[in-house]
Amino acid sequence: MVCLLVDYKLFLPEALLTLGFLLTVILVLMFPGRRRISFLPVAALAGVAVHLGFSYDNYGSTLNGLLTIDPPTVILRSVGVFLGISLILVLVITARRREEDFGYRLILLTLLMVGVFVLFTSSHLVSLFLALELIAGPGYLLARGGQKSLGEASTRFLLLGIFSSLLIAFGFSFLFGLTNQATFNEIAISEGLGRPALLAAAFLVMLGLFIKIGAFPLQGALLELVPRASSVVFILLIAVNPPLFVLILLKLAQELFFAATDYSFWLVGFFSVLSMVGGNVLSLQSRRVRMSLTALALAHGGVIMAGYLLAVEGSFLFVLLYVPLMMLTLISIGLILSALEKEGTAELLTDLSGLVRRNAPLSVALALLLFFLGLMPLFLSYYTGLAWIFYTTTFRDPPLFLAIIMGLSLLALLVSSVSLIARILFFRPKSTEKIPAPRLAYLHSMVSVIVIGGILVLGMLDVTRSLPYFSYVVKTFLLAP
Repeated sequence: MVCLLVDYKLFLPEALLTLGFLLTVILVLMFPGRRRISFLPVAALAGVAVHLGFSYDNYGSTLNGLLTIDPPTVILRSVGVFLGISLILVLVITARRREEDFGYRLILLTLLMVGVFVLFTSSHLVSLFLALELIAGPGYLLARGGQKSLGEASTRFLLLGIFSSLLIAFGFSFLFGLTNQATFNEIAISEGLGRPALLAAAFLVMLGLFIKIGAFPLQGALLELVPRASSVVFILLIAVNPPLFVLILLKLAQELFFAATDYSFWLVGFFSVLSMVGGNVLSLQSRRVRMSLTALALAHGGVIMAGYLLAVEGSFLFVLLYVPLMMLTLISIGLILSALEKEGTAELLTDLSGLVRRNAPLSVALALLLFFLGLMPLFLSYYTGLAWIFYTTTFRDPPLFLAIIMGLSLLALLVSSVSLIARILFFRPKSTEKIPAPRLAYLHSMVSVIVIGGILVLGMLDVTRSLPYFSYVVKTFLLAP
């Protein structure tokens, strides 16, 4: 494989997106009014053409295999270029010319799309987790949209995003622990996803992705309850999240099951994607409980079809695992929407401090639940063979990625617990307009990015071989149970 670390073509999508950002700022100053809309398809298609022209027949990997460029990746990144430039121009058209946070939101959208490009080139568990955090951080801030009335939506994005980080980190730790591999191709070649334990790990990862990207119907149903949502928020929900989820799903399918070239595979994938996207869009637009439940059932049906594709040998087991969750989710959403329809007001997660004042023991119980959830991988490691892997490894070459990913899960737990405690003790707004969700989201995303970025630097410098004491501490800690 050719090292592309110094090749400008590796970073071409980011450069094109930055150029589109600068071009947008110039267009705002030079062409006011509706004339700007004519530049949308031209700029987007031009960016795709330039990317395809320079990226053709230029494949390889870099950063010790963390990032990979192949023909499917080039296509996905071209779609990302089109989507990013289009969204930037749509944001220009829909926003006011003198809006105070206009440039701020453009920068956030640009950072989000950079995370998308990193995601498309990720072939490693750690780089994929880093890309998801790069996407999630700006997404939390963009959910607020600069409007005080959308603090509730931003809070929900934050809480669900932290929970999804836990699920993804747990799933990655199990995938690595059971296969002793950290790249998608090596995982597929070594074991595949036929064993029940690997299937459960893949299920945790996919569930976390559903919540993280926003295609999971529960998040769409919750955000539907936000009053007076701006057009920018709905653009991000409908125009960004479902396509991103679709591309992620195809990326995982291509990486894990690259040998599946049957036309039926892509036919079922097309209908599953259509069901997921259509169900989510209908659930966002519907205001009736029955119609919303029907749309959610359609979206979940698409997820089940995707489960057939991703699970392959254990497809029936995947469906059996997902059906109870689907039923519980539909029942809970139905109860929530029914209660809100009767009361006429959105009170779900509107004021956590009010919940603490009304029921402090319940809040303490939630914090304890998060704590024990974070300890779960440590106990399961003893029974799934993760501790045995540490025990049989020499001091010179510790399986650092397993310790890192399990540490990230504990870090996500710590950040979520600190956010909850800070929300309870220091932030007690009387209404949802003062919820400081962007602060907590910024803290969560920045801590995750800094820590994971440091891990990537350590991996590139290959300094882990000089840490025998660290390996000894990790082994002792995991073997303690």
